[in-house]
Amino acid sequence: MTGHGLLVQKKPESKFEHLVSAWTHAGVRRNLTRAKCVLTRRPTSGTYLLCRPRGGLNDTLCRIAKCIRYATQHQRKLIIDTERSGLRACFSEYFCLAEPSSAIVLQLDQQMRQTLAGMETVYPPCLEKRGLDYEATFLQSKQRVVLESTDLPLAFNFRSKYDSRLLVYEQSGGGRASLRALPYLRFQPRITHAIQTRLAALPDSYVAVHVRHTDMRLDYRAMFTAMRALVEGQDLVVCTDSLEVLEYAESYFPNTRVFCLAQLDPGNLPLHDRPGFTSRESNIDSLTDLVALASAEVLVTGCNWRKRHYSGFSYLAASLHRRPGLLQSLLLT
Repeated sequence: MTGHGLLVQKKPESKFEHLVSAWTHAGVRRNLTRAKCVLTRRPTSGTYLLCRPRGGLNDTLCRIAKCIRYATQHQRKLIIDTERSGLRACFSEYFCLAEPSSAIVLQLDQQMRQTLAGMETVYPPCLEKRGLDYEATFLQSKQRVVLESTDLPLAFNFRSKYDSRLLVYEQSGGGRASLRALPYLRFQPRITHAIQTRLAALPDSYVAVHVRHTDMRLDYRAMFTAMRALVEGQDLVVCTDSLEVLEYAESYFPNTRVFCLAQLDPGNLPLHDRPGFTSRESNIDSLTDLVALASAEVLVTGCNWRKRHYSGFSYLAASLHRRPGLLQSLLLT
């Protein structure tokens, strides 16, 4: 595969794999316990941190994790607003907190808007007296989100302490921090129900593959060739944003049952840009794909020459595949 390879994960079989799995599960339990302690704290400083993540699901969770850590260290109340992220909706429509908490709020409602609008000191200073409806844009040359018509980043130094009553952080950026956010969260019960209803159409055991091929592209033909022996005699779940990829999989694996849970656009647009689809439909498609990938007997994702996942979504799915306890905690109702 040109510039890419396969990452294949199977459920643990050998004694060594079971030991590694047990060690991973112990880490998950520690993180869940730590999250519970954080959620039960009561911020005492009367200060706030408004987190406005940009980007897809993994980017969003990475930014939230970063802000949870800072808000906890500095006794700030954390407000999460994902209207400007790839979700294009309130975070609370899809997630709730693992424990009732006054430390973290999952939406910027009208009452909270009024509270934050009354803050006399704001950082970054460029937002003072602008309110919360400011315009921001991604500046390619700096790879940062900045206040529109300026080069002023909407961020602060996470190693510093600030006297300002309100800190605003609006940035994108992925990585591996997303897992640190998940112990604090559950899917909303109606979202869990929607996901489980769709997953009921899948067989008990299957190979799952994630192929992103719209705004980010992978050589899926070479990928399918490389995994042909792995799929032989198995059911295959294709999680993709491209109808072209799905149709090729159906023709390339003629003796394999091929499943796809998302509604795909013939125009090969990313899930969040499909005409005629609401953000809710697109988001539930993405979350269902995430759980389907993480629940597979065998998970296949693409990687670059450094053996890194070629997309944040692939990384998130692979991480949950190795941590079934964390996946189950997300699905608790």
